[in-house]
Amino acid sequence: MTSADGVLCAAGSANGPALPAVAKDERTELDLRVQDPAALEEIELYSELIIVAGESAQPLSQAEIDRVLGVQTIKLADSR
Repeated sequence: MTSADGVLCAAGSANGPALPAVAKDERTELDLRVQDPAALEEIELYSELIIVAGESAQPLSQAEIDRVLGVQTIKLADSR
């Protein structure tokens, strides 16, 4: 629910009190209280991958994808 002055509000419920009023981002109308750092990091990585893939003349190899995503290969010692 949005008030007349553009502030995002939430009504109280039987489960708890009303949430405090929070200004919303006018461009996206997102509730800026909600953040998921892991999801934001995944979106950032995916964005970087899309940019690199879009600039490439051919499909990216697995090694190129790993490099963009920061994946490090660990070679295990031969256990024989």
